Amino acid sequence: MRLIAAALVGVLLLGGCASLLTPSGSAATRWAALEKSRAAKAAGTEQAKICKNMTVMGSNFPQKVCSTAEEWDAFNAKQLETADEFDRQRRAGNTDSAFEQ
Repeated sequence: MRLIAAALVGVLLLGGCASLLTPSGSAATRWAALEKSRAAKAAGTEQAKICKNMTVMGSNFPQKVCSTAEEWDAFNAKQLETADEFDRQRRAGNTDSAFEQ
């Protein structure tokens, strides 16, 4: 009887551990990116990634972001365009912003 109870407890404990091996949330995102990278390497179509540490609003810790050179160029162009639009609106006397509404 004790052997059956011990076996049952063991099965339940191992079943609970199996759910820990399934990635979820940010771990799932990282796992998907890793699998995508492995598939690209296998196909020979991977582009060089450039990784940067970026600050994230609401966090005290920077986040590592990896993208291709083209993606970084597009990101930088969008940031520059946003800053220029902000400056244009302020110089025109528009003091309303999306945060103030």
